[in-house]
Amino acid sequence: MDIQGTEASAAPGDPTGPDSPPSAHKDRYTGLCIFGVMEILAGAMVAVGLVASLLIMTFRNVPTPPEGKVFTVLRVGFWLSVATLAIALIVLGIGTMRARRWAWALNLILSWFAVLMSAWLALISLFNAPQSKHGVVDLSAPFGLILCVILSLIFCLFYRDKDVELTCRQRDPAERWTDRRPLPVIAASMLALMTASTFLISLVPSSIPIYGLFLTGVPATALLLFQAGAQIYAAIAMFKLRVSGWWVALVAEIASAALLVLQVVRTPDSAWTSLIMPAAYLIFLFWLRRCFRNNETVRLKPF
Repeated sequence: MDIQGTEASAAPGDPTGPDSPPSAHKDRYTGLCIFGVMEILAGAMVAVGLVASLLIMTFRNVPTPPEGKVFTVLRVGFWLSVATLAIALIVLGIGTMRARRWAWALNLILSWFAVLMSAWLALISLFNAPQSKHGVVDLSAPFGLILCVILSLIFCLFYRDKDVELTCRQRDPAERWTDRRPLPVIAASMLALMTASTFLISLVPSSIPIYGLFLTGVPATALLLFQAGAQIYAAIAMFKLRVSGWWVALVAEIASAALLVLQVVRTPDSAWTSLIMPAAYLIFLFWLRRCFRNNETVRLKPF
């Protein structure tokens, strides 16, 4: 990521400012329409798949496993996540076809998320690929995730193209909320909200495995609520460019990473690959600190 020590608000005459005349660039509106249609179709396919799975479970009366409430809560959480993904893809696809600034910014952030997450999962699945009785390794899961990495990378390379950004700025001259914050700060806030949602989904009335520990009742609920609350505060405060939000996010991630390291050391079945993303997020947070230095807004070029 390149860093530019200018203010987030574009100065008069800045070619990227909302009120500046359009600069010379290649119009990428056709590409925006193509990628927007792809996102809408992907969202529609996710929605159809979700509805189909719900109908199959309803008509076939799929039995509930012995875990009961735990399984039900996790299943509902999964359905909500899939539904959110479908809606997000459709909304982003429409925004992309309309060349909206906010759609470009969010697509760039989420494309980076998808690249890193699918690469991480591909690495984990590769190291944990099952073997048949003849010693043949099943690479179907890693291969599918590698395809996800390639597809996500295509989206990422498209949206980080300067001509794509300038096309959206020319066709959508009004300032949007994504223009008022550096994109890495928006990304950090989104990550904190996603983390908080995972903690809230884990609020089930049963034993909760947390970093190799099993907590029940009030202690488990209190810990999950505290973690979720810390992440929500960090997300809001970082979006407001308050340094306190960065500190909360950093301390929470250091504590989580330390407990995760303890689990990997104490549990033979744990894989070291689970530490890659926490370590990468810590590095990202340390890099992000410059956005909150001396209460000055630093404009960061988008990834």
